[in-house]
Amino acid sequence: MYADINDDAGLLLSLPYGILSDHWGRKPVLCFCLLGLIPGEFWVIIVYIWSNYTPLRMVWLSSLTKIIGGGDPVISTIVCVIIADVFSEDERSTALFRLNSAAILAEILVSPISAYLMTFSLMFSYILGVGLVILGTIPVMFLPETLEDVKLKQSIPAESDRESDQNTENERVEQRSGKKEIFRQFTRQSREFIQSTRFIWLNSNVSTMILVFFVTIIGRQSTNLLLQYVSKKFDWSIARSSLLISLRGIFSLLTYSILMPGLLVLVIRYLDLHGKYRDHVMSKWSGVLSIIGFAAISLAPTPAILINGQIILSTGSSFLVTTRSLATALVLPDHVSTLYAAIAIAQSVGVLVAGPLFASLFRLGKHIGDAWMGLPFLQASLCFAMAVIAVWRIQLAPSVRGANEEEHESLLPERC
Repeated sequence: MYADINDDAGLLLSLPYGILSDHWGRKPVLCFCLLGLIPGEFWVIIVYIWSNYTPLRMVWLSSLTKIIGGGDPVISTIVCVIIADVFSEDERSTALFRLNSAAILAEILVSPISAYLMTFSLMFSYILGVGLVILGTIPVMFLPETLEDVKLKQSIPAESDRESDQNTENERVEQRSGKKEIFRQFTRQSREFIQSTRFIWLNSNVSTMILVFFVTIIGRQSTNLLLQYVSKKFDWSIARSSLLISLRGIFSLLTYSILMPGLLVLVIRYLDLHGKYRDHVMSKWSGVLSIIGFAAISLAPTPAILINGQIILSTGSSFLVTTRSLATALVLPDHVSTLYAAIAIAQSVGVLVAGPLFASLFRLGKHIGDAWMGLPFLQASLCFAMAVIAVWRIQLAPSVRGANEEEHESLLPERC
């Protein structure tokens, strides 16, 4: 319930903060998000300290602070946007793989460390986590603003300048009227909001990619049932089944940190595919691996086949990274944050849909018979099949970002 409330906050606020990031800049929005986390974390500590006098459900109020910044989904979005701003098309996928490698490594290490710290005090690991959040906020204050560089690289047509001048004149006219100023300001802000998100719905490639993220996140949520599925199907203990989770983390880490970066270099060197063309090809085949992995887990008659399916699925998990890099190449640089916010919303909705969907499929599979117990993973395989078909139909035009970057570099003075 507590997690659902936090997800709802991110669902409602991801797009507005994404648009603000494209207008105000990445750094102020990221700082705002991190500062919004801290009061909520302190509120949880206060409820724990006064637990004899305060109902435990009061921790739900900490979600109200997610209004300031939007919480974890917005932070993840802005971090990925900064990566997309800094790195070129050829380097972006590798950078995103490294970012995900760090996140997976943290997930692998945090469980045993937290369990050890909890032997001293139940809240010690949580308080330490809050301290790390505060420490992590300090370096963000010194980050350079990446939006300014993005706008320098982007060629701005003269028409947009004239339109901007016209909008400025309209704003002055609106400010002169007194009685209807509030209504007109609201109307103008609403119009700007719609205009900022217009590219998502008018560009079929972009809307298709957002649908791809919605479908694939639904499929990935089926892995939450892996422990129950394995323990029921093969009569394993929960402790033994949890080894598959560790196996998935290890192979995902190897995929993100070694395998995929190496493959990206080989694709550039031997197939001469760069930027979004390379991401397009890698997305197709990593999606196919995900289809095979989920199908193997669903239909596995023996533990050996299931483990192999889990390894294949871990290798195919790179699909989410390569498709994000591909989607980034489909929009203008100053629309990336809005795009990522739309992706975050699609994924949040997908998570909300996936929970009851896979729970119902798992119950249905157990009711029909043991052979159908893997029905959720079969559905996940179908979800990825839909996503791969959608990615296959994406039509790629010449790279706008790459051309702008080359033009920007050509204007720089030659170095001796």
